[in-house]
This record gives sequence, C-alpha cells and structure tokens, in this order.
Amino acid sequence: VAQGRSPSTIHTYLAGICRICGVPLADIQKPIRVVAENTRSRGSKAVDERKDAGRDASPRLYDFASIVGIRRNEYLHLTPDDLVFDDFGHPCVLVRKGKGGKRQLQRILPEELPAIKAVFDAPADEEHLFSRDELKNKIDLHHLRALRAQQMYKYYLNRIQTEKGYREQLISEIKYTWEQDDDARKENGYRAKRWSDMKVTGNYILRGNNRKLAKKHGLPLQYDRLALLAVSVFHLSHWRHDVTVANYLLAV
Repeated sequence: VAQGRSPSTIHTYLAGICRICGVPLADIQKPIRVVAENTRSRGSKAVDERKDAGRDASPRLYDFASIVGIRRNEYLHLTPDDLVFDDFGHPCVLVRKGKGGKRQLQRILPEELPAIKAVFDAPADEEHLFSRDELKNKIDLHHLRALRAQQMYKYYLNRIQTEKGYREQLISEIKYTWEQDDDARKENGYRAKRWSDMKVTGNYILRGNNRKLAKKHGLPLQYDRLALLAVSVFHLSHWRHDVTVANYLLAV
C-alpha cells in the first residue's frame, strides 16, 4: 500500500503467499478491489511507448493474438498440432492447459482460418508454435484479448438479431459445451457449475461503478446475456457474465 500498488495488484501478490502458507485470503486486511477502477490494459501508459510494445516487436504473434485472444503463457505452450475443429465444425485453437489448468477450445471465425493456418504451417519448431524470443516483448496481449472479446460480442449479437434460428443454435452449442465441461470437472473432483436458462435470457444490466464507467465512456449499459455468455465460454473460458463485462467489455 505504501508503494502505491493498486488493490488488484496487492490481491495478486497476496494470493500465492496465502495459498502456500494456508492462510485464508479473506482474513487479510487489504484495500477493497473495485473492478471499474482496474488499470491493467486500460488507458495509455509509459510502457506503450517502448519499441518492444508495438506490433513491430513481434508481428506474427501480434496478428495471431488479435484473432485468437489468449494469455501470454498460453501462446508459449501452443504446439503445431493445436489447430483443431470442435464438435460443431468450428475452427479452434486448442489451449491444452490454460489458467487454472483449464482446457479450452478457442474459437475463430471461418474467414480467419487462412491467416491462422499460415502460422501453424510455419511453427517455431516441432514442439512450439512460437519461440521464446517471439514472446520476449511488452506487447499488451491482455488488451488484444479484450479487443477480441469486444469484437466477438458484437459478432454474436448481430447474428442473434439478424439470423432466424441462430439464437436457438447458439444456446444449443453453449449448453452442450457446458455439459462437456461439467463432466470434466466431475472427473477432476470439482463441483459441476449450475446451469439455468436465465443465463441466456434477457439482458445483463450494469450497476454501480461499472455503470458509471460505461456512461463515462459512452458504452452500453446493458448486454444481451446469450451473446455475453458465448464470448465468455468460447473465447475467455470464464463462464461468467460479470467477469466478461467488467474485465473485458469495459476495458477501455
């Protein structure tokens, strides 16, 4: 706190220590995190002016990340065999072990497949799609991930609003994926997530600080729950409306 670290950074520093020492994080007196006050990948920062922070630092990675939108460490572990298709025929990038050990099929659009395939056709080596040198930069990959989430929300919303039968199709794909993930969770000893049709019905309404932030930047004050969940499930692997809105769609 004395060093001026943000509440979110303080929470991150404490989390690992508390886990190792067996101390409940809730027992630690610390500043309260307010998502709307997050600074990561938001606004302009001094690091953005560095030569290794722009696209020129790693063009192949930058262009790939703008489409795929995963985390920095996940790019490092991609292999030449990780371009796949899901059970619905959608092209995907397979993240074998993402944050929290999650396996994720990261969807891409059919028209984006040629650009992604070109990268997979020229891997760094037999085991890695990208070399460690390609990852040694200050490109804000989390910002690119947020931009991708925003782009895909608009994509799903447009199709829901303009294509007859697409809402039902998307609900079916989400529920299938949800059930598959629950089966995997049970096998690993975790509780299943609770499904409710409310997750894909109506709008998610912003309140409190998030609503103030949205108003300040001229952003929507409500989001279609179905389009939101599609982004969360198929592109972020968070499975939650609130995290998707607060950390990605409002990341400006």
